[in-house]
Amino acid sequence: MTDQIDYQAVREEVEVQLDKRKRQTRLTLFIVNLFLYILFMILGWGMASTTGMAESAVGGMAMLSTVGFLGVLFQFILVMLDTKNGEDQLRRQLMGEAIGAHILRMGSTAEKAKAKREMTLTDDGELEPVSMDELLDEQEAARRGGQR
Repeated sequence: MTDQIDYQAVREEVEVQLDKRKRQTRLTLFIVNLFLYILFMILGWGMASTTGMAESAVGGMAMLSTVGFLGVLFQFILVMLDTKNGEDQLRRQLMGEAIGAHILRMGSTAEKAKAKREMTLTDDGELEPVSMDELLDEQEAARRGGQR
């Protein structure tokens, strides 16, 4: 046995424990947030129904309920993103975006290569290459001619 510490193994263990601790903390905060939301909604709506609140107070309570629910929903989404299925789904989505962007870049490169091979037939029947600038100028002139 050696008397030296394997720093790479320590770093890996710390990363694993860090991810685990973050997941546990997020889950705990979600559960506490959900519990407090339910508790305060029961208390708030219970007081509103027994004392008879004004319409503006009921509207405020409804807005409070909506905002509280959205907070719980966002916490739930964060917890789900930390699960294996959530990470895999996000990874698949990002992979699809990256592949799509790569395919689009390949398509534009192929179009540029094709544009370099544009040819036109001259008056004497020979083929001669046409630059993209000339082709665009001709199309622009034809379009202007059609608009007059």
